[in-house]
Amino acid sequence: MSRNRDIFELPTRKPVAYGDTSFRLKHVAVWVDSLPVGNVGMTARDLYGKLKQLNTTEINAHDRVELLYLLDKPLRFVLDALSSHHFRDPPPMKPRSKAASDLVYAMVALVVQGYQIAIQGFTSGSRLYRMRSRRTIIGAYQQRLHYLGWMLLHGFQTYQHAPHGLWREIHGTYAAVVKGGGHDIALDKDRPPGLVAGTTAHHLYKKLLLLAISGPYRMQYGELARVKKVLDGWVSRVLLVPLSQMEQSKGLFVVDTQADEPPKYRCLVEKEKPVHGWVLDTMQLALTAMESEAKAVSPR
Repeated sequence: MSRNRDIFELPTRKPVAYGDTSFRLKHVAVWVDSLPVGNVGMTARDLYGKLKQLNTTEINAHDRVELLYLLDKPLRFVLDALSSHHFRDPPPMKPRSKAASDLVYAMVALVVQGYQIAIQGFTSGSRLYRMRSRRTIIGAYQQRLHYLGWMLLHGFQTYQHAPHGLWREIHGTYAAVVKGGGHDIALDKDRPPGLVAGTTAHHLYKKLLLLAISGPYRMQYGELARVKKVLDGWVSRVLLVPLSQMEQSKGLFVVDTQADEPPKYRCLVEKEKPVHGWVLDTMQLALTAMESEAKAVSPR
């Protein structure tokens, strides 16, 4: 799969053929149970084909989200299995590892597309429909942010540049869930598969911003994995301040949500004067880190 083309462009969808039951929930559940998990490569190829077929089929938004949830467990299995075997070596990647990397990247891109198709299905419905589906919509946004984050992290781990449009998709997804008022809602009871209790879109977005400013391309695979683990504890110490309040903030980074870019140092964008976005204020995080370091080196 080429990462230079627009991997976020949504495909054309066709109605389900008469008598086709391949995307009924119970049939997909049986299909998932029958996947040849002893052969990771075959499971990955079967899953890729299923996701591609799903994205080109007209299905109501609720069922699409439920189907993506059903496919989430085998997807995570494939990502974990292939990551542990192929993506830990320093560059350049071996041909077999490059092929595995392209396949899982393509699968995750299909998942990202799938959640966007579902979100469009919800938002094109009536106001009452959107209200009744609110928690499902929030879950779809959370999953989309999560897998956009996977694409970002995978690029860092394999020393590849982010594909065209990735940051614009990250910013746009968060902006959309903020507009709907669901960015700080945790779905603890009916949360999407794989996400920990208390997860919000706000948390996921700030986590990606922090990951981007942590110098990921200068880290080795193991170092980046350790940083990823501690990010959850850092997020609460970071603030997102609206650009309209930039003068009152001491934050050092600016997020231009109209640009296909990660956060930049504030001094580098002051002349550009971005209109939409955030100031990423990491001052509290820096103070906490300094206090922890001082305690660690002080004599007892």
